[in-house]
Amino acid sequence: MDKILGEFLDLTPQSLETENNDVRFRLEGYPFTREDDFHEDLKNKLGIESREKFLQEKPMYTSPRDFIKIFHKNITSRTVAKLFENQHKIKWHTPSGYPDEFNFYEFCKDVMKACGKDVMTYRTKRAHVISRLRTLENLKKIDGLAHHELCPPVYVLNRQETWTKWKYDREARAFQLNEKETDIEWITNEPLRDYITEKSMRDDDNDEDDNNEEVNAGLPNGRDHLYWAVLEESDFHTNVDTRKTLGKTQVYVGRAANGIRDRWIMNGKSHCRLMRASQDAILNNRPTGLNKKMLVDLQFLLHKANNQQGNRSGLFIMQYPNDKLRETERKHIRGININPKNMKHGMNGRL
Repeated sequence: MDKILGEFLDLTPQSLETENNDVRFRLEGYPFTREDDFHEDLKNKLGIESREKFLQEKPMYTSPRDFIKIFHKNITSRTVAKLFENQHKIKWHTPSGYPDEFNFYEFCKDVMKACGKDVMTYRTKRAHVISRLRTLENLKKIDGLAHHELCPPVYVLNRQETWTKWKYDREARAFQLNEKETDIEWITNEPLRDYITEKSMRDDDNDEDDNNEEVNAGLPNGRDHLYWAVLEESDFHTNVDTRKTLGKTQVYVGRAANGIRDRWIMNGKSHCRLMRASQDAILNNRPTGLNKKMLVDLQFLLHKANNQQGNRSGLFIMQYPNDKLRETERKHIRGININPKNMKHGMNGRL
């Protein structure tokens, strides 16, 4: 944690650097060569007469959002990510000692307003999701699920232009028809919902006869899939008007040469296996187990913990020109209807 955060919360400073045998303090990216300079700037920023008075009257911080008012103008997304990553080490002024929940998108908007800096990045969003998972009691409720049970359902349009829902069956080792008729009204982003309906691949292979052995041999269990993974974000307070708030509908674009069955479940590095590994790392307090885990896996794990029936999320197999799978994936990631690398509503990116 930065020195200023350590002072506020009685932590041992973690960001001291030595340079020519001089200690350098860092206040949200601004270097101080002497401790006196650090405290002088500190009291000036907070309007406090002395260091002693500051330490006596330090505010009652309940979440990282309370720090925005003392962020330096040079705040970086890296520093914000570090704050999110380390917040579980802090004993906050809350009944549980955990930070109060706060909305990531509103946090970033407040930082922009206060500092003029865009900190809504892949790294900060990923760090926020991990921090939510660390303190989420619901994560324990899905601890007994096998990795394939973490998989969202697949939604497929049939030849009658009706949405069907498919869920993975372990014994059959395939997605099987779960609901013959459903809808995707749970997607609150209406233009996105309309685009998915227009561009989803139609399933012409499945017969509706329950006695036909080919019923489960169709689209969800095929190969060479371009897919969109969609979920409805739950990172909102009850008093937030989500119609005016960023981030409600989240999208990830991916390619599955061996099919989404392999990419999400059967492969040794499938999304669901990585979700399960992330869950184990958090519940067993092994932070290194989260290294390099992708935002999409962490966010779908968080969503599953909060929506244990698997509602409000799904996989969609999208159309693409013949022999243009990789090229079309890149095009979709750059932005078709919605940009999945924009952290306002996307989950694609890299650390």
